[in-house]
Formats: sequence, C-alpha cells, structure tokens
Amino acid sequence: MRISKVEREIILTISELREANLKDMSQRLGLDIRSIVGHTLNMRKKGYLTRLHGGLYVLTDKGESLLRDLQSAKERASKILGEVPFEKGFHFYKALGQYTG
Repeated sequence: MRISKVEREIILTISELREANLKDMSQRLGLDIRSIVGHTLNMRKKGYLTRLHGGLYVLTDKGESLLRDLQSAKERASKILGEVPFEKGFHFYKALGQYTG
C-alpha cells in the first residue's frame, strides 16, 4: 500500500465529500487540475477510485479499505506519539540530581 501524499489527500477529500469532481479536488488541495487528473488516473488503475457519469469520483471498496488503513495508522501514530506523563518521560540531567528542566 504505497501511495503518495497527494493520493492520500485525494482519498481523504473524496471520503469527506462522498463524491468529488476534478475541480473540487483541485480547489481543496490547491493543485492544478492536470496534476489531479494524473493522480486520479493512477488511482483508478490501482483500483482505489471509480469515475461516475458526470465526472464525479467515488471510492471503490478497495479505496474504502485504504481509507480505514489510513485512519487506523493515524490513530496508532497518535497513541505512540501522544503525551507521556512526566514520571514516565525521559529527562536530561547536568549531574546527579540536577535536572535541566
């Protein structure tokens, strides 16, 4: 599951809007429509998106699965990188008993 940062943002944008056209994605992500076209084409080839009549893009089942994986990874990262109580944290000392904090 290797996807680019832009592809991840496209997945999140379509998920939030439920369906999106190229203009929606371009405006949301601040990218040129030609760039979005390239990314969406690649994502369609990978099976993450499908294009509906009228130019709307939606997530496929594979895209929904990727979205769940992205959300799960974000939750795991938050858990790992979350705040640690002072007594469990790492602290620097100048000398024995002389905390630098």
